[in-house]
Amino acid sequence: MANRKKPASQHRFTFATKGSATKGAAQLEKATGDKWRVASNGDDRWQAVRMKTVRNLMSGEPVEIPADTPLACDPSSETYWSS
Repeated sequence: MANRKKPASQHRFTFATKGSATKGAAQLEKATGDKWRVASNGDDRWQAVRMKTVRNLMSGEPVEIPADTPLACDPSSETYWSS
């Protein structure tokens, strides 16, 4: 089985239009095997964002978050739920 080459630690790619971001996300999913979603950054730019699925520490349900989410913002971490 051939190894899939992933972009070197990049979790976000910026595009000028939503259409190009959608196409880019589809190509990245095919190339890397990871989940990618399209999001607006609010400045007339669109991003393809690498996603990961984690389990909510309190409810036990799966939650999809960006792969570059800090630990303090990750609902699967105890740090997120600490006051």
